[in-house]
Amino acid sequence: LHKLDIGVDIGKVADVKPIYFDLNSDEIKKEASSELDKVVKAMQDNPNIIIELGSHTDARGDDAYNMDLSEKRAKSSASYIISKGISKARVKAKGYGESQLVNDCGNDVECSEEEHTQNRRTEFKIIKF
Repeated sequence: LHKLDIGVDIGKVADVKPIYFDLNSDEIKKEASSELDKVVKAMQDNPNIIIELGSHTDARGDDAYNMDLSEKRAKSSASYIISKGISKARVKAKGYGESQLVNDCGNDVECSEEEHTQNRRTEFKIIKF
């Protein structure tokens, strides 16, 4: 990792594509596992970094439900990384619900399924190294 710094998204420095979830699901998709494997490799190569797995939802559904779902997505992502041998102490899971949308698809805004999908994601932020 070249540009290591607190707050940097590992995806931007380790060529990791965002991982996305199906509507109302916290299940890791097959295509997401290869991206999570890149995060594992980056963490193996840099044994001092600690990351936050920040998970998000789209704005459909109740705010409280979305917060709970995002927590489950973060924990699911963290469990995958931990299952690959990364210490639990190096992986923090945090759900943000629909509070950090990447587009204008908020409550009561009509959007395409593709636009909603962009918000159902997990990001990998370096919080310590």
